[in-house]
Amino acid sequence: MKNRKPQGRQCSGRAPDNVQRVRDAFLRIPRRSARRQALTLRLKDSRFRPILHKDLHHHPHKIRVVQEINKQDKVSRHQFCNEFLNLVNKNRDIMKRLLMSDEAHFHVPRYVNEQNCSHWAPHNPHELYQRPPPSAKLTMWCAVPSYCMIGPYFFENVEGRTVSVNARRYKVMLETFLRNEVRPLQLDFLWFQKN
Repeated sequence: MKNRKPQGRQCSGRAPDNVQRVRDAFLRIPRRSARRQALTLRLKDSRFRPILHKDLHHHPHKIRVVQEINKQDKVSRHQFCNEFLNLVNKNRDIMKRLLMSDEAHFHVPRYVNEQNCSHWAPHNPHELYQRPPPSAKLTMWCAVPSYCMIGPYFFENVEGRTVSVNARRYKVMLETFLRNEVRPLQLDFLWFQKN
């Protein structure tokens, strides 16, 4: 006897009512993970995924965390690039003496884990996530010439708590930390770039 498929109505996870339930669920909460949506709807993942991909054509789109840049920022950056290119053309040795620096804030308790920020939709919504900065943070500075890294330097008070960067604290960092770090490089001058 040949193996025959069982007779009767076949159970289909991709039935129109299930497709509509999945569509409605993602319209209500598009940021919920596919696994959680499947659990909420009590659908097996093996039935839920085909609905999501084949019927609804939904894909996970990652949210990008960006910093807002206005028109004046773009003009200033373009002007700086032109001035810097002119400087490099006049003095090819400048890259050996250029010290690029920046400080960064690392927020300790709250951050955006972009792996966990998906938006399920047929088309990328190009969604941006803007959030207010959390209170607890770590502020660090470093500089990078073409041949090494200088730092990190942490902006902290005597108790070791992070403090905001102001002109006085930045000057102290330059005079105490940076001066001691560049002394072994034995350069008669440096171009210092602060972002």
